[in-house]
Amino acid sequence: MTSKCPIAGYSFGEDSVPPSPVSLEELRKLEAATGWSDDDALWLKIAGETLIPQAEAIVDSWRSVIGRLPQLAASFVGPDGKPDEHYKAAIKLRFVQWVSDVCLQPHDQRWLDYQEEIGQRHMPAKKNRTDNAQTPSVVPQRYLLAFTAIVITTIGGFLAESGERFQGKSRSALRCGLFCNIEMVSFSRAKFRKRRSRTVAGNELNARKEVSAPATGR
Repeated sequence: MTSKCPIAGYSFGEDSVPPSPVSLEELRKLEAATGWSDDDALWLKIAGETLIPQAEAIVDSWRSVIGRLPQLAASFVGPDGKPDEHYKAAIKLRFVQWVSDVCLQPHDQRWLDYQEEIGQRHMPAKKNRTDNAQTPSVVPQRYLLAFTAIVITTIGGFLAESGERFQGKSRSALRCGLFCNIEMVSFSRAKFRKRRSRTVAGNELNARKEVSAPATGR
């Protein structure tokens, strides 16, 4: 199945997205741990009626926080020390689409695969490849996880301002859905750290071997 979305770099459902190493069974266990249920999927769709038309304003509010905090803004800075405006603009379009996906997309194999893709785009494997950018190659996980609080609080505010009748249930569903998103994205980081640890350990072992090897050819 191929995505028809015209947003550059948005590849949800496309054949180019590799399968997630996380199984659907593992995803269901994670959903259960967050309290996610089939009812939450319904409430998210109801919330989407309010949030999707305001998605750009929601993303703008998040980006204003990012812009005010140097530790967050650093992920969007180019080699010249200035914000990469082309990169920021490209990401914004996908971020706006993400709001819609959180509300509407079922947690099936396509969704699971794309969470892995998003995770890779926060890591050296694909961080700058999609937009041909030269920003830092890693978005620190501690900030990604911490920013979840801003995301949830902001969206709750938009729901409250709209007068959405079931905002309590919608916020609860949104919280569970976002935790599922973030945990799946974070899975890529765990794999990266494990690979990096093996690489560092291997390099250290090789270095010790070279030091202990007898000198020859002198």
